[in-house]
Amino acid sequence: MTDRRPALSSDGSLRFRRIGVPLRRFNDLFHYLLRVNWWVLLGLTFGAYLAAIIFFALLFLLQPKGVDGMEANFLDALWFSTQTLSTIGYGGMTPVSFYANVLVFVESFVGLAGVAIGTGVLFARLSKPTAKVGFSDVMVVHRRDGEPTLMLRMANERNNQIVEARMTLSVLLDTVTAEGDQMGRLFTLELERNTSPLFTLTWTAFHVIDEDSPLFDLDNGPVDSRVRAYIVTFSGIDDTYSQTVHARKIYLPDDVRIGARFVDMLSRLPDGRTQVDHTVLSKVQPCRGSEARDLPGAGCRVPEAPEGAEDEVVIEVDEAGGEDEEVGAGG
Repeated sequence: MTDRRPALSSDGSLRFRRIGVPLRRFNDLFHYLLRVNWWVLLGLTFGAYLAAIIFFALLFLLQPKGVDGMEANFLDALWFSTQTLSTIGYGGMTPVSFYANVLVFVESFVGLAGVAIGTGVLFARLSKPTAKVGFSDVMVVHRRDGEPTLMLRMANERNNQIVEARMTLSVLLDTVTAEGDQMGRLFTLELERNTSPLFTLTWTAFHVIDEDSPLFDLDNGPVDSRVRAYIVTFSGIDDTYSQTVHARKIYLPDDVRIGARFVDMLSRLPDGRTQVDHTVLSKVQPCRGSEARDLPGAGCRVPEAPEGAEDEVVIEVDEAGGEDEEVGAGG
């Protein structure tokens, strides 16, 4: 049977291939620039700036005598084009012909428009509120108050406060319909507490695996072969920006540790302050005694994926007629 568990990127986002949808990346260029890596954004900005300078330099070379003080060589045209695009104007070279003045007029407009657009994109990237929330790399299962409980941990990595914080936990399960069709369905896993009036340090979420849990009837509980992934979403209002921030994390069944518990992150300093150790956010230790008794999935060892193996989640859109293909990562 084909493994239908999704493949993840290093940042925990889904890796996918989309077919049947026309590739229209540049129809939504602003959205693309807001999501692209910072180095890619700076490279694209510099590339566009350099391309415009070279393009107008070549146009000035078509009539080199149209600019007083410019020799008929590419470097002089390049420096004059740079001064014109950036509206510097040192005065060493001056347009004297109608053709050269028209080019100066057009290039100066391109420069002003480019600065406005570039400033807008960079400001939007810098001003976009983000949540610096760290998730544990693994989830654990042990008994808590006598009930087998699935747990994950979060930590606020900023010295701020997030008010009205909310967390949801869902599981993507393989199910079979009455007609025998296999499909993946999302089920919400109820948390003991899914809201917090103030998220400052850490937050451990608890899901009790009881009769009401979608994981209860699975042969191997949280690590059963029918489980594709666990999806955690977080949102709240950053008290610094007064805007809503978001974060998310995707766990695979391989990331669940049965019979383990998280190492405590909080400790008390001699002066009475609380110390938060973020280095142990994902550190676990084995449970002993009643905490590890009769846990679902305790006898199942989830096989590790072969090194270098990559799975793909293919999303088909029947109504689209395009033939372009997009490969990327999303969350």
